[in-house]
Amino acid sequence: MFTDLAQKKHRVEERLEAVYRFEHWQSFWTQVFKDWDTSIGNANDLPL
Repeated sequence: MFTDLAQKKHRVEERLEAVYRFEHWQSFWTQVFKDWDTSIGNANDLPL
């Protein structure tokens, strides 16, 4: 997942005309928090 983000960042830096919109980051963070249960009180098992 983080490799994909690094590749996207590299592509944007190489081609400055490429514009990243919120939708790109939204799908990234959706994947990060997909299985994260925010109703638990124990924050020691966070996915990050």
